[in-house]
Amino acid sequence: MVAEHLYSMPIIKTLGSLKFAIFLIASLVILLVASTFTESFYGTPFTQKVFYRAGWFDFFLGLVWANIFFATLTRWPFKKQHIGFVITHIGILTLLAGTLLTRFFGVEGQMTLFEGGTKNTILQEGDR
Repeated sequence: MVAEHLYSMPIIKTLGSLKFAIFLIASLVILLVASTFTESFYGTPFTQKVFYRAGWFDFFLGLVWANIFFATLTRWPFKKQHIGFVITHIGILTLLAGTLLTRFFGVEGQMTLFEGGTKNTILQEGDR
């Protein structure tokens, strides 16, 4: 009953719609093609700054997350035939949440190891 009430709300209906999903996927393809070309011309640090570490990209991925969440919610109460759909979409939601956590709390660096050697430090951007 709650899901039916939520799904009748226009914003929830729009955010969980297949049309919105297609729009987001098409937009993501365009963004990834643009970022790939940008990276080949201007390098990885510039592309990360302009695309992948930009607030607008986080917002875009948030829209993707909301679309998948509300599309999944519209199947409530889940039936046996929805098991694959629900597991797949929960997996995608988990990956997107992990991406956001990594974005804000992850550490990125390099560690060069030679055979037989040991190290306990990594080289981060800005350490060079």
